[in-house]
Amino acid sequence: MDLLEALHIPNEGKMVISVVGAGGKTSCMEKLKEQLVAKGKRVIITTTTQMYLPTRHVVLNEDMNAIKSTLNRDGFVIVGTKANEEKMKGVSQACFLQLLLISDVLLVEADGSRRLPIKFPATFEPVIREQTNRVIVVTGIDSVGKKISEVCHRFELAKQILKVEEDHLLDEKDVAVLIYKGYLENRNMNQAHTVFLNKVDTKRQDQMADTVLKYIEEMEHTQSILLKKGRLMQS
Repeated sequence: MDLLEALHIPNEGKMVISVVGAGGKTSCMEKLKEQLVAKGKRVIITTTTQMYLPTRHVVLNEDMNAIKSTLNRDGFVIVGTKANEEKMKGVSQACFLQLLLISDVLLVEADGSRRLPIKFPATFEPVIREQTNRVIVVTGIDSVGKKISEVCHRFELAKQILKVEEDHLLDEKDVAVLIYKGYLENRNMNQAHTVFLNKVDTKRQDQMADTVLKYIEEMEHTQSILLKKGRLMQS
């Protein structure tokens, strides 16, 4: 999949892309990075929450010389500070602004999901930098038909929104409501927003994805949100 084309990512100008939601944020950022670097773009990956520690191409401090060196050598670099033995957290505002100056594209993981396919964010989430141009909301279509308590991060909040119990099986409209109410209804209108339904593998899942996107369209009367479906990584 040409993700840059599918998501209408422009070829010119600086971009700050914040990836939120659940069910494929890391895959989305990896594919975007690969395709951007292939086009000669200088890409920096960072986070505003916490992400798992990478083993390569990473600078775990705000040493700009080390960051520039890795960026010049590899075309991309992952930048953060160590949170614990498993995860890294983000950088200071001052460092973030420096990263913006030396990169063409900043990819920011701006949400946590505990590796679940769908999420309803708390009031303090996601953590999106004001410099963001594009927000990509990722959700796994494999959440449809599953118990909300088993597949939804912060399911207690999601239960309240949907007015259901924890053994409720999510349907397509539920997924659309959680995406819209959680990430789109009160969005920053100065940032372009894209919804990407991930893990679409079968004809049935393709139909489910179409139904979810249709419900979102009905809730968003201005139709200003880019709606896409597919699979971010190969099975």
